[in-house]
Amino acid sequence: MPLINAEEKKVFNLYSNNENAKERELTKKIACKRIGLALSGGGYRASFFHLGVLANLAEKNILKDISIISTVSGGSIIGGLYFIKLRSKLLEKKQLTHKDYVDIIKELEEDFTIGVSKKIREKLFLHPVNELRAVFQQREKLLARLYEKYFYKLKYTMSELQVSGLPKLIINATLLENGGPWYFSQYDMGQYESEIIHDSKGTLSYDSNHIYLRDAVAASSAVPGLFNYVKFFSHTSDKFLSRRRHSLRV
Repeated sequence: MPLINAEEKKVFNLYSNNENAKERELTKKIACKRIGLALSGGGYRASFFHLGVLANLAEKNILKDISIISTVSGGSIIGGLYFIKLRSKLLEKKQLTHKDYVDIIKELEEDFTIGVSKKIREKLFLHPVNELRAVFQQREKLLARLYEKYFYKLKYTMSELQVSGLPKLIINATLLENGGPWYFSQYDMGQYESEIIHDSKGTLSYDSNHIYLRDAVAASSAVPGLFNYVKFFSHTSDKFLSRRRHSLRV
């Protein structure tokens, strides 16, 4: 068993409050690796559950050790909001303290609760103006703009989330063309190479593809049956350096 450093030992001690030797050894192995946080789906109920998880991790001073955040659906809504608040705080202070993480989660809880109270779903399906807009515009795009208005406040592109010291954010969705998982991170978007994904699209750069956080979250949280898909246009170059525009339904 490799030795662990002081920071890893802190994580190990937080989780090893039992007397089971096998569990202690497993925890020790986990402490030697990077920590990832997965925020699952389930609508706003899932989002509020994840708020409790984030608050607990902040109190235990573990949030600073998380290097990857993977989200889907309700997890993407709250994960995206946490991420931009963490980004803002890092740009402000560079080095965050335990109290900073606790304060971020308190602010997150307040802002998310206010956002939910605006009843986005009612505005989307029952508001006469939005019903009229839905005739000419994808309802999924309206959902994305409501997310931006009531949760994210600013028009962030995914590439703007690239700030040193932030964990990697992975917002998960599905590409309708082949039924395989599709991800958006702050660095790129695409599909992981896998034998089970027919005709995998690989990864696409944001250099010529401007994707907004609001649209990535909408694609991740669009409930089948209520929404169709979020349509993106990707641009690639062939060997003759001609630009090609592709439609992606996510």
